[in-house]
Amino acid sequence: MNAKAPIQENAGSFSTNTVPNSYYVESGSYLRLRNVQIGWTFNNPAIARLGISRFRLYGQAANLFTVTKYTGLDPEIGGGSNTAFGIDEGAYPVIKQFLLGVNLSF
Repeated sequence: MNAKAPIQENAGSFSTNTVPNSYYVESGSYLRLRNVQIGWTFNNPAIARLGISRFRLYGQAANLFTVTKYTGLDPEIGGGSNTAFGIDEGAYPVIKQFLLGVNLSF
């Protein structure tokens, strides 16, 4: 017997209804770029003449990409309790965030 799926039942019995099996288990390995920030501090005499001692521009991004073969929404699942650890309960995907900023010191 080379069954690909567990038996389908409509009533509880001893075979597969309450017994854990690995049919729905898949690899949750992933590579994710979680945070990245790039910035530039300007040290220009013209800025000092305006009364600014420090001027910095920066950009920051969070959750830019995730590389995975996982078919669910997010491979980084934790489960809601000790008994549900690793069970994908339909968590929302991680959102991308972008931030641009300026730091000024007078």
